[in-house]
Amino acid sequence: MERQHHADGLVHGVIVAVSRADGRWLLIRRSAHVAAPLAICFPGGGIELGEDHALAAAREFREELAGEVEPVREVWQWRALIVRFCCLAGWRGCTLHSMNSSPLRWRWRKCSGSRPMKLALIPSGSSAPNSLSMP
Repeated sequence: MERQHHADGLVHGVIVAVSRADGRWLLIRRSAHVAAPLAICFPGGGIELGEDHALAAAREFREELAGEVEPVREVWQWRALIVRFCCLAGWRGCTLHSMNSSPLRWRWRKCSGSRPMKLALIPSGSSAPNSLSMP
């Protein structure tokens, strides 16, 4: 899908940070054919025109992993060439599988402190919090 430019002239994207009750975070390995090829990060993607962040987070998660999440809150925002929003989301316990042509790999990883945020492809100097936690 072609990236859509919003009214501000920028592409908007969402990153979905999902944790389970045992403190593990869902991480994916990106395809070799996208930006940041083969990077390990949180799932996410573009926000469509007219779509809010929570809907985009749930849709991207469903499109990438055939899973369902409940967006909880937005935890940071970064603006440069692309506007990124990170949504903290609750896990609904469903079975995951790749929904695209190139096999997507995922893993639940135990991360402490700022480690989850470092894995989110967050640029240095952003206003990202040092850690994520569910309310």
